[in-house]
Order: sequence, then structure tokens, then C-alpha cells
Amino acid sequence: MNSFKRILIALDLSATDQQLLQVARQAIDLFQPEKLYFTHIVPDLNFPTHVEVEFHRLFAPETPVDEKVKERLTKTVQSALGRPPGVEIEIDVIEGKPYTKLMHWLEVKHIDLLVLGKKVHSQGSGITARRVAAQAECAVLFVPEQTPASLREALVPVDFSENSGRALQTALAFRKALPDLGVTALHITELIPAGYTYNYREYDNFNQFLVEAAEQSFDDFLPEYANQPETVKTAVYQNDRGNLADRLAELAQELKADWIVLGARGHTALERFFFGSVTEKLVEGPLPVPVLIVR
Repeated sequence: MNSFKRILIALDLSATDQQLLQVARQAIDLFQPEKLYFTHIVPDLNFPTHVEVEFHRLFAPETPVDEKVKERLTKTVQSALGRPPGVEIEIDVIEGKPYTKLMHWLEVKHIDLLVLGKKVHSQGSGITARRVAAQAECAVLFVPEQTPASLREALVPVDFSENSGRALQTALAFRKALPDLGVTALHITELIPAGYTYNYREYDNFNQFLVEAAEQSFDDFLPEYANQPETVKTAVYQNDRGNLADRLAELAQELKADWIVLGARGHTALERFFFGSVTEKLVEGPLPVPVLIVR
């Protein structure tokens, strides 16, 4: 089970920040962090020297930009969160290449969880959901522009690996703050190619066998990772769309998930697709729910 004691929320001064602050309030209850870092990265514009001198002569305010931004963020954060007991809050405004600085800051601050808006990447920033998901050593929570106001249902895609078990434990730990939280463990079976069987009956029988095998696998999987396995709902669906990412996004909406909690690596199709279409669809696509990637 993951422990998120040091959380960094990346703010970009856009409308998405309000969603991130909403999630920050939830994070205090869910994770009981010791420290929250609210960080904004001012892009390094890399002007030629003579242009930079002229720019500052004409436009530079008496108060440095980073100080003004920090003052603004401080007011915004205090208005949204107040002073939560037992949680230290630090607000940082740093300058540089956004992606490089973000990765460096995660290491310097020993961050356990990064909270990032899906729209945090601006033109040329280099911060993309897919890139961060692949490179960040910590857990990452991607927050869409319109996120559910409450967390009532958590969906955990599983392939019965240790990593997906860790994701399930993370979702179940939310119940300390949300006792009525519904948790669904979802497994998606891949259809075998039609040419691998002699006839349609054999094809259907084999695919049904995969579904039944997955259902039986839950009997061993749940007791290993859940203290009360009977409180975890299970669902097994076939990937009848061909694209695992599309099917997962479709089922998340069908099952009315408010959050998706996803293990970073598995050993089946989920692993093969994770740093490709699954990440792109779930954390950069239109799915309107937060996606938590745990490691």
C-alpha cells in the first residue's frame, strides 16, 4: 500500500487550478499527508541578451514576477484550504524548462505523489501526461478540467499482478476517510484471433473460458490484497472493441467510476499498452475522471 506523505500539486495559473485545489482538499482527507507543495514553473523564455535587457527596461515591474505569482498563489491556496491541521504547506515559484524542472523538483523534494492537471502542458512546455507518466518515479494523479465533486466509486483495472494488487490496496485505503466508498476490481480479457479456432462455437467457448478463468482468479487475488475481499466488487469484461484503452475508458463510464486507480506495470496486455494508448486515452483523452497511477 502506498503512503503519500509528500504531495506536489503543479499549478499553471489556468482554470484547471481550481480542480487541482479541490483534489488537494480531498487528498488531505484521503492520504493524510505531512507536507503539500504547490509549485508553479515560470518558463525560461531564453531571450537573446540585448532583447532581455530591453524587455526588462520597458516591462519589468518593481516587484519581480516570481514574487507576484507566489503572492497570488499563496492567497489562492489559503482561500481554498485554510490552514489544515498537521499539514505543512509550501508554495514554490521556480524558473526554467517546465518538464526538466518538474522532474528535478520531484527528486529534490522527495515527492511521493504528483498531482497534475491534464491541461497543465502549455504550448512548448514539454509537460505532457504521457511523458510524465512514463518518467516520474513517484505516483501521479492526473486531474481533468471537470472532475467529480465527490469520490463515491473507485475503479481498479487488474491483471492479477503484484502491481495491480498494490493499486487495489491503495483504493481500499481510501475507505479510512470514505467508509462508504465503492471499489470495483475490473479485469478485461482479450479475445483470441478468430483464425485460431476451427469454428465459431469453439471461438465462443474459448473466450468464455477466459472469462471464467478470470473470475476464478479473483478468488485467490482478492484475499491476498484485501482484508475484507467480500467488500470489493468484481467485474470481468471482454475486450470486444479491439483497443484496450477505448474499452477501459468505456467501462469506466459504464461502471460510473469517479476515480481510476491504475498500477503502473503489469505483465499482460495492460503492461504492453500502458505507456502507449492506455496512458494517452486515459490521462490525455476526454475521460472526465481523475486517474491515479501508483508504483
